[in-house]
Amino acid sequence: MNPRNILVCVSGMSPAVITETLYALVVKECPAFVPDEIHVITTLQGKQKILLELLEPAQGVFHAFMRDYLPGRSIRFDAETVHVIGETRAHKAGPFSQLTGVSGQVLHELDDITTENDNKAAANTIYRVLRELKSQPGTRLHASVAGGRKSMSFYMGHAFSLLADADDQLSHVLVSEPFENPQLKFYYPPREPKLLSWTDRQGQAQQVSTEQTDVKLAHLSVLRLGALLGKDWPEKAQESFEFAVTLAQAAVQPPRLKVVLSRERDSELYNGSLFLCGETVKLSPLEFVVFAMFALTCHFQDDPQLFDGAELEPASLPDTLWETFSNDLRGKRFDSLKKKDFKSIYSRIHEALSEAVGSAVAAHFRIETVGKKQAGQQRPYALKVAPERVDISDIKDWWPLLRKELI
Repeated sequence: MNPRNILVCVSGMSPAVITETLYALVVKECPAFVPDEIHVITTLQGKQKILLELLEPAQGVFHAFMRDYLPGRSIRFDAETVHVIGETRAHKAGPFSQLTGVSGQVLHELDDITTENDNKAAANTIYRVLRELKSQPGTRLHASVAGGRKSMSFYMGHAFSLLADADDQLSHVLVSEPFENPQLKFYYPPREPKLLSWTDRQGQAQQVSTEQTDVKLAHLSVLRLGALLGKDWPEKAQESFEFAVTLAQAAVQPPRLKVVLSRERDSELYNGSLFLCGETVKLSPLEFVVFAMFALTCHFQDDPQLFDGAELEPASLPDTLWETFSNDLRGKRFDSLKKKDFKSIYSRIHEALSEAVGSAVAAHFRIETVGKKQAGQQRPYALKVAPERVDISDIKDWWPLLRKELI
């Protein structure tokens, strides 16, 4: 199966970077990278410039480029692949149902990027467009940071790093002087050289031939974390660039996990909760108690009186201890604990963590076997994360009761 080649660019008010990049990919690269589609992320004004200068049916520069260098070939590049930066509301429509290139309802399309909120919208749009493209199997990206505002270039590079695989490329197009001068209206070197004119700073008329230009790509070295971070991020991380960055950092270095036994507002009921990367991990009462026990032994594993540190065998704990913790939760009693399949409970806890923050982050907080199996005994388990990454609050009241069973 041949890869689906996609050129994706950020662009502002100078759409020439698109055709310059395309020229370098098709003519200068070896082997050539001929895209099947071109996607551009820009502002509302930038889109109007692209439609007028590059995609106008009769005089558009993109069509001229195709006649010059790819006659008889077809590249999809049209109004629907030009994605306008804007705030969106997520819905369940298919990829690129809106012209923003995201699965969301457009609330406001931006004419320019001038405020902090505009920059956040740009980050989210760039990230979501790349994610939508990479979600389709067999996609190979070539992303360009050459156009738009500096913040757009930064977000393109950062989003690329989060999502890219080994075969994806990131570049900046380099154009020799004086062809960067907007007065020349230079878009790419045509097959038949042309004379371009401009006025220098001294007011003198100047001319230069397009055969004197040098257009080439600078390939950028960047971490490609798509395979490491995986494709199972929670829905929030599929829409929010900021949250995706949080999870990427958490995948590299374990975040702080907070375990609390919190009173509900205006209620005498208590619920156990886990908080990770700003998200609440949804556990049943029994799952919370099991995890809380492991969190306590992890947090206090350096207690000199503990024989096995963070190791724990929940099945060996007395029913009275479970009943005490159950009463604190005001939940249902844990019936027939001796018959519980604790391995399946550990699996459900891991699934809940993965649903909240993705499997790459959840992996830091797995409950796993440790040590050697003793004759006639179950192999012990432990929460295998550094104790300083586990914060506990009001469940500290449980520790003396649990500790008594472990020493």
